[in-house]
Amino acid sequence: MQIMNILLLSFKQRSILYSLTIALLISFLFLAKNGHTKTSTESEPLPPTSAVDYLQDERLAVEQSKAIIEDIVNSKDLKGEKKITKWQLKEVEFEQSDSSTPDWIKSISIGFAKIFEYALWILLLTAIVLLYLSRAQWLHLFSPQETEEESYQAPDILFGMNVREDSLPDDIIAEAKQLWQQKKARESLSLLYRGALVRLINQEKIPLENSHTEGDILKLSQKSLLDKQQQYLAQLTSQWQLIAYAHRIPMEEAMQWLFTHWQSHFQHPSTPSDEIKL
Repeated sequence: MQIMNILLLSFKQRSILYSLTIALLISFLFLAKNGHTKTSTESEPLPPTSAVDYLQDERLAVEQSKAIIEDIVNSKDLKGEKKITKWQLKEVEFEQSDSSTPDWIKSISIGFAKIFEYALWILLLTAIVLLYLSRAQWLHLFSPQETEEESYQAPDILFGMNVREDSLPDDIIAEAKQLWQQKKARESLSLLYRGALVRLINQEKIPLENSHTEGDILKLSQKSLLDKQQQYLAQLTSQWQLIAYAHRIPMEEAMQWLFTHWQSHFQHPSTPSDEIKL
């Protein structure tokens, strides 16, 4: 009987031990499951309510959906385009000629085009050469004339003769005739030529220099004098060179022609001879 009690007691203790073990296992499993669920919930938070996508109850038509998508794609927020305007060569597409045109007509057309092109080049080169050869007639137009006139100082002596305006007598032609009658041909021609030089310097504003020769003066005076005045100056220069360098006295007819045409062609405007003529 005592042995039976011991066995019952031992069985009861084991049952209690098994029960406690099973209860501990169940509790452990329950706690592990709750912990895993909590961790997974915390690691994957839900997005904000405003950003949650949802589907409409009714689907839109394909055309409406396409229009909405294009509006969204072309919106300023998604499409950062910038309009830039710049110059660019225009590409011109030439229409091909009719294939029915004969080849000989094409060849003639090309030949005429080449001839026309060469003629234009020849014309351009000819114009450049002519401009270069005539540069003396137009180049002075681009020079600062006012500056040259301001810096120009008229010489006092030319060819050893006094060409100051106050060095001339009041009546040049009367004085020259008197010198000629006194057989002073050189002095008479010198006075006439001096009067002409003073006229060129002061009235015609021709910038004469000491380095100029009689020929240079004739060339410079062509732009300022009339044809008759230029002819008179050429005749006077010829007679002056004849007596100054060749020491030959001019003919009486030549001197009388110079005396007669002085007042009409080369009379100084301040001399009293004009008043006498009137």
